[in-house]
Amino acid sequence: LVIEHPVRDGWVLSGNTKAEETTTSAHRFRVTVAPQTTVTLTVEEVRPGQTQYSIGSVSDEQVGLWVSGESITAEVAGQLREVIRRRTAINELSQQINARESELATIDRDQARVRENLKALKGSAEERQLVQRYVRQLDEQETRLEALRNEIRELTTRRNTAQAELNRYIEGLSAPA
Repeated sequence: LVIEHPVRDGWVLSGNTKAEETTTSAHRFRVTVAPQTTVTLTVEEVRPGQTQYSIGSVSDEQVGLWVSGESITAEVAGQLREVIRRRTAINELSQQINARESELATIDRDQARVRENLKALKGSAEERQLVQRYVRQLDEQETRLEALRNEIRELTTRRNTAQAELNRYIEGLSAPA
């Protein structure tokens, strides 16, 4: 008995069953059937596919799900964990930069207030003491502002370097093996 099974675009035969011949429209299987018996022919097909993800644009939660799932190899799981580690380090640097920028903005607002207060003072003995206090405060703040700007510059450089290294690492992951 010859049984025809349609050829479906994108699907390939799998398993132990092999076609006797294949045309553009059908796979033909030859099956021997004894009189008064029933024979079952199972045709297994798979649809090969490939899924690509852009690791640089996915969230840490998505990467965590892939790592915890059983659909990836140990090697890929290790690579994804490395991506998470590097992205976490970059996020920590960004948080440090934001904290220093926030402190810088607070000092700027405080200095504006102190300068306004200095303008309002007339010059009496009590006011001269207050002026000296304000000048010391402004001097201390200027020192802190300079330190903050240097820290922000250094942290930004470190973050940019870490981001470039992460990008190179991810690019290396997508390179054909």
